[in-house]
Amino acid sequence: MLKKLHFQGRLFFIIAMLFLFSIFMIFVGVSIYIYQNMMANSKALAIETTEAYTTKVEQLIKDMNVISTQIVGNATIQSVFMEAIASTDKKFNYFSRHLEERRKVQVECCSINIAQNGVSRINIYRKPNMFISYNVDILNNDYIYETLNTQNEEEIVKTNAYYNVLPPHLDKWSGANTSKLVFSLVRPLTATYYTKENIATIEVSNDYNKLEKIFEESNENNKEMQVLIIDEDYQTLVYPYNEVEQLKVKYYAQIMEDLDEEPIKLIGYEGKKEVICRRKLQSCNWSILTIQPYKIYVEPVRNMITLITLLGIVFTIIGILAIFITTRKLTLPIRDLREALSGITIENIQLEDNTYTNNEIELLKNRFEDVLEALQASANSLALAHSAEYRAKLSALQAQINPHFLYNSLMAISAAGQEANSDKVQSMCSQLSDLFRYASSDGAESTIGAEMITIKNYLDFMKWRYLEELQYHMEDYEVVSDVVIPKLILQPLIENCFTHAFYTVRPPFFISIQCYREESTWYIIIKDNGGGFKLSALEEIRIVKENIDAVLTNNQYGVKLETKDKALMNVYARLKMIYKERTIFEIQNSTEGGAIIKIGGLCEYEKS
Repeated sequence: MLKKLHFQGRLFFIIAMLFLFSIFMIFVGVSIYIYQNMMANSKALAIETTEAYTTKVEQLIKDMNVISTQIVGNATIQSVFMEAIASTDKKFNYFSRHLEERRKVQVECCSINIAQNGVSRINIYRKPNMFISYNVDILNNDYIYETLNTQNEEEIVKTNAYYNVLPPHLDKWSGANTSKLVFSLVRPLTATYYTKENIATIEVSNDYNKLEKIFEESNENNKEMQVLIIDEDYQTLVYPYNEVEQLKVKYYAQIMEDLDEEPIKLIGYEGKKEVICRRKLQSCNWSILTIQPYKIYVEPVRNMITLITLLGIVFTIIGILAIFITTRKLTLPIRDLREALSGITIENIQLEDNTYTNNEIELLKNRFEDVLEALQASANSLALAHSAEYRAKLSALQAQINPHFLYNSLMAISAAGQEANSDKVQSMCSQLSDLFRYASSDGAESTIGAEMITIKNYLDFMKWRYLEELQYHMEDYEVVSDVVIPKLILQPLIENCFTHAFYTVRPPFFISIQCYREESTWYIIIKDNGGGFKLSALEEIRIVKENIDAVLTNNQYGVKLETKDKALMNVYARLKMIYKERTIFEIQNSTEGGAIIKIGGLCEYEKS
């Protein structure tokens, strides 16, 4: 699909995809962050609300406990009850006949209740029929007896606790027909000043509506929240009284063990998701549960994510438009360059474009390839011209071969002519004729075999002059006989032995020639027993070689190659032109006397 688009379209598509991917990742990241943050805030608010309820209920029970504790520690109340227990009149309520004792206990209870946050009622009783209340009229003896003797012992005091908090119940001390709902704290009245025994039971009661007010005020701000208080001992509902079915109460009571490890949890009851938070009272075995529908938590998150989505869509549309405008402006110079390049040629800056594509970059590439092809054609033409110039230089260098060998040959013939008439004059002339014929033959190339035959002919010719004072040795060169090399590349090296090497030494003279091949390179080594090269001569040869290398390496075809009229440099220049970096040309003095010259090159080189 992308291949069918213009470069601008592809650039727009790629950047737009990257932009959309970035927006998507940002949206997901922000949504996750908002969800986690808002859920954490909602859970924190639920925990805070539950703790606030717990604190209020805790304070209510704490106040009741303080009142009961002060009653236990009241010496007057203990004294009165000790006297009542010692009384012999057991048939009737002691306090219905001893009004003064009754008044003392009520005064003490009143003072204690007023000093604290007052409770609804304070009852102190003992089986079978001893009863006194802070703010209840004296009940008839039969009612007291019946009520006390039908009392559930578990409601009095647990053996392992100082006091016990009873769940909501009807106030049994308000008369037989009462429907008043209260919750109570009961504890034993211990004779701390006397026998240390439990002598009666204290019951501190509060109206149930005090408990209701705590939650009714808070529920006005969050009507979706449901608050439950469950008595874990009795598995009963403390709040709200009889307004929740018992099956649901048992369900919540069962999951409270899981809430010990996690104070807030997501649950499902009858297919409805709810978030429940639990706090247990320290003053009694009651637990306060706040329950809210899960939708209360997620609805603000959904609203926020919806808002972010709408903003993201608007931002995406704006971003896509901005990307389109930007990519269009960015590709405008490319389109202009494409139009400009469509008229370029080598001759008249105009090349015909037969390629159809809507990819501006590819079109630019095609245009440059056309220009490069034209430049390549021009470079090939220039290379041909350079090749022709190379051949001309090779021919010129070949023509510069030192003519000393011709002069020496003529001197040898002259010396022979001074002798008596001999057949050697005819042989010398034949040898000289062969040398001239080979030197004047067409072509700038020959083979090592032909070169070695010519060198042997020349050395045999020179022996007419030096006789036994000149000796030479040529190793077998059959393995390299057919290797193509420049013509007359060896003769200047042999001639150098006669003009320089043997000039400073006395005979006998000796020349050795070795030809061999290693992998793709041919080698020829020439040794003599002459005077060798002076250090100044070697330094001059090095400088001339560097100049030749500079001219040929930098393609300075218009610069004349300076060989200083030295046959050795002539040979090096010719080898360098042909073999370039693979040229072998080494000169050194032998430790045994004389010089060693080593030349070589590729057995197969690229002919221009």
